[in-house]
Amino acid sequence: MPSDPSLTKKNIHMISQRINQDYKEYLNSKVKQTYDDFFSQFNCYVQTSYTNQNYMRYPFQSTNESNKDLPVFKESQISFIHNLSFLSKMVYKYDSPLAQEKVFEVIDFDKIYDKVYKRIQQQNSKRKSKENFQNEFLNYDYEDFLVMELLSWFKNDFFAWVNIPHCENNECLNDDESKIVFVKNDSIQEPNHCSLFKNLLFNFKKFAQDGEAIKTEVYKCTNCSSIIKFPRYNDPVKLLQTRRGRCGEWANCFMLILRSMNINARYIWNQEDHVWTEYYSNSLKDWIHLDPCENSYNQPDLYSKNWGKKMSYVFGISNENVRDLSSKYIVDRSKQLPRDLIDEEILKNTIVFLNAVLKKRLNDKNKTYQACIRDNIEFYRLTRKKLINFDEYNTQSEPSSEPKSNQAGRISGSSAWKKERGEGGV
Repeated sequence: MPSDPSLTKKNIHMISQRINQDYKEYLNSKVKQTYDDFFSQFNCYVQTSYTNQNYMRYPFQSTNESNKDLPVFKESQISFIHNLSFLSKMVYKYDSPLAQEKVFEVIDFDKIYDKVYKRIQQQNSKRKSKENFQNEFLNYDYEDFLVMELLSWFKNDFFAWVNIPHCENNECLNDDESKIVFVKNDSIQEPNHCSLFKNLLFNFKKFAQDGEAIKTEVYKCTNCSSIIKFPRYNDPVKLLQTRRGRCGEWANCFMLILRSMNINARYIWNQEDHVWTEYYSNSLKDWIHLDPCENSYNQPDLYSKNWGKKMSYVFGISNENVRDLSSKYIVDRSKQLPRDLIDEEILKNTIVFLNAVLKKRLNDKNKTYQACIRDNIEFYRLTRKKLINFDEYNTQSEPSSEPKSNQAGRISGSSAWKKERGEGGV
């Protein structure tokens, strides 16, 4: 049974009816033509930014002579659109069959499946107890338990956190971080987006061979004077080999693992330099928070209420949608930073456009329809709108199957690093 009391069969059927007309319009040639216009216009905007012009036309509106008075916006907002556009394309790498094959070479299936089976047995035993019959833990299915065990295995057995890389000189092997000093960042990124993307295209072969490392941190060991390089790899297959990094590498690699197991997952990006993941639970009828760095399952209030992290924007990106999840994760309004990087209307239109692109790429009627249902259900949750008895909907998080840490603040990372980022606890 779904944990959301509003999502009964009858209610889901009514949502489906509501969506059905929208879906028919999506298939209509006129709407498709509109989406095609979005494609061409957006490409025009990107090209405009590459020529270093200071202004761009308002997204998704005609640039004909008759519409010269439409609003324009400065290049300072272009990078925000670029980020969302890049992320909406980036998630497709997790569906590469070649990349997914590499996952099956490293996962300890025997250990994971054994623990999943034990969880199922425990749940079945609890179901026999009348007093525990209504317990929400009993709503989990096989896939939920699989995700929980993948999360635990990834955190405890597979991936390693890096504060400062250790000396790799065989005659030294210094692991005293106080004796390793930061020197510089070697980056292929240049001052503007035009140079960055042209450089990436020109050196794409080398870029791919280097694990898609846009930045390499350079350190020096004061013990032996060796230079230590820590490439920040973006290729999840490369990360299956290195098995180390910070939150970017953790979320990147874990996303590939989830998708390899045919789990509907999405990448969560925060403007204030943190990333994590979610997966769609068919039993709970909801997108569930996962932070592999913290072994955190379904704790969306972790960042605001535990870490004390201040945030402005949070987005979820999958191969079926882009969603502004700021209201889901910034649950403490005092932790809301100003949303002044992009006009809200421009942001809304950008998301509409990107979602049209993603839905079109699904290229499957059933997948598109199911994605629309998930989108609408989530929309009602996030906006707290009434559906049917929606005022009775419990907006609190589902209880985690994993014991929560008593530690206030972030678990991963050094104390100094967490304090600098404002993640040391409320």
